[in-house]
Parts: sequence; structure tokens; C-alpha cells
Amino acid sequence: MPSYLAALKVRFTRNRKISHTPPSSTPSACTVTAFPGERYFRPEACNMYVGILRRMLMMRGAEPYYSAPLPTRWSISDLQACAAFQRAQGWSRDRSSGIPDSMTWQLLVDGQGNDIIMNAPYIQSGIKDVERHPSRGNLTPLTPPKFPGRDEFGPGRANIWILMLRLRLISQGWAEGQRLALEEDHDLESARIWDDTLRTSCTQFQVAHGYRGAQADGYPSEGMWNLLWKASSRKDA
Repeated sequence: MPSYLAALKVRFTRNRKISHTPPSSTPSACTVTAFPGERYFRPEACNMYVGILRRMLMMRGAEPYYSAPLPTRWSISDLQACAAFQRAQGWSRDRSSGIPDSMTWQLLVDGQGNDIIMNAPYIQSGIKDVERHPSRGNLTPLTPPKFPGRDEFGPGRANIWILMLRLRLISQGWAEGQRLALEEDHDLESARIWDDTLRTSCTQFQVAHGYRGAQADGYPSEGMWNLLWKASSRKDA
């Protein structure tokens, strides 16, 4: 009986026979934080979303699946890393295919779910997989990622928390001006660095939600952080 890794490689090879080439034009930057669709993650695919997914997976513990130099196209390493992240969520083996779906993407963008732990035993969640699938539309709202502390934000800082904050502000409509910058930042390196544009977006969010004076200083507090991850925090809500 082939191992789980061998089964992934068989699936990867089989998918190579099918044409899943995305449109030749670069996807619109306004959709960077939304799930673009499975067609962008097929064998030999080369697009901005592959780089973004790879960077987010590496930030969640997938570094051992890659070696330098990093591939420029969707590869078996990406498939293995994505499958490991999916298994870390306790999803069934069928759903942990290594091809991201909308829930996989949402967990990575929002910094939710479990990190990858290398060589950890596979434990399937007690929740029925069909109830967890995003197509069902009845998922329990995700809790905010734990606030890392104010010291993680400010001039000279560069970390995953800043990236999560920026992506969340963009997806909630509070940082529209930063969407275009992501189109050129395929690996999200610049997006991890604190800058004045991010502070301005934070200030706008704070003022709109009743923060005043020193509370609306553009640096996230624990209260602002938790509020930002609520559905009601959308600018158009």
C-alpha cells in the first residue's frame, strides 16, 4: 500500500496531464487577499499566488519542505507543504490533498489554525469533514489569533504579525491604497515591514471605531486587534 507521500506524488503526476493554465495576465491586485481558485495551484503554474502561498506556508512551519533555491513554479514541495498544513488542521486525508481550497487560504491569510509540526502523528478532527468544508457556509466563526503584544509593531519591526495585520486591514477594506503594492511584492517581504502607510490605516480603523486621542495612535492594541477580526469590522459593514 503506497505511503501518503507517495499518493500525493501520484496525484501531482496525474494532474500534470490536465491543462490548468491560468490566464496569462497578472491577477488583479484587488483580489490578492481573497482565495483566487484552485486553478492557480496546478503543476508548473507560475503566478503571484504561488509565491504568496509558499511564503505563508513557510511562516507556518513548512520550511523543511523546501531547499534553496526555491522553485519558481508550483512544485511537489508546495504540494507537500500545503498538505502538511491541511493535516495539521485535523482534516481528512481526502481533503488534505495539498491543493489549497478557500478555507486553507483563509486560515493562512488570517493567521488562524494550527502550525505545521514536522513528524507529528496524524490526528483527524472529531468534526465531520463535510461540516467543515467552506462550501457548506455554516462554519463556526474563527477566533482572532492571539495578540502578540504592542512591541511587535513600530518602526524597524518586520514580522509575521505585521503581515497579518496588513492583510487583515486590506481584506476588511481599511487599507485600499496598499492593494497595488502587493502585486509587486510576490513573496510578501515588504508587507512584513512596518511603515507609515500601515500606521495610517490603523489610525483610520481606530478613529472609525471610537478611539480618540492617544488611543488612536496607529499602533494596534489588544482591543483593536480582536475587533479587527470580527465580521462587523468591515468598512462597508
